[in-house]
Amino acid sequence: MDYPILVDGFENQDIRYIPTGWFSTARLLVNGEPPVATENGLRWVLTRDDGETVLAHFHSKSIFSNLQTLEVDGKGYRPEGLESIKWYQYLWCSFPIVLIFVGGAIGGLIGAIAMFLNIQIFYRDGIQPAIKYVLTLGISIATIVLYIVFGVIISLLF
Repeated sequence: MDYPILVDGFENQDIRYIPTGWFSTARLLVNGEPPVATENGLRWVLTRDDGETVLAHFHSKSIFSNLQTLEVDGKGYRPEGLESIKWYQYLWCSFPIVLIFVGGAIGGLIGAIAMFLNIQIFYRDGIQPAIKYVLTLGISIATIVLYIVFGVIISLLF
């Protein structure tokens, strides 16, 4: 699913944001085509309605969030219709990170991976909210089971 971005100076152009996928980065489309990238590939060259070229890039507030802002000439533009997840959803998704208190570094690593997966599920379109909670609960429970199994295997080996 893509989302329109309304950018000053580009009123006659269709700018769309395609969010990060499981194995893909966020993409930008201008009039249905990917824009021209700079040499390093981190910025795009966009042409305003008046013919002036400007540089643009995505900016994210968190590595866990796939909600990115398009920055054009230092001004940020958010995709229309794409919402950030709420604080209580972050709290729900962060439950597996408590393994850091019982499991140290290994528990923290497993918990952080599960938290990342949970947050990505909440950012997915096309999944009903109740299903998102069920899926993330399943991931959280599986994380605890995985940690226990991992701990038993380590204790048997050493």
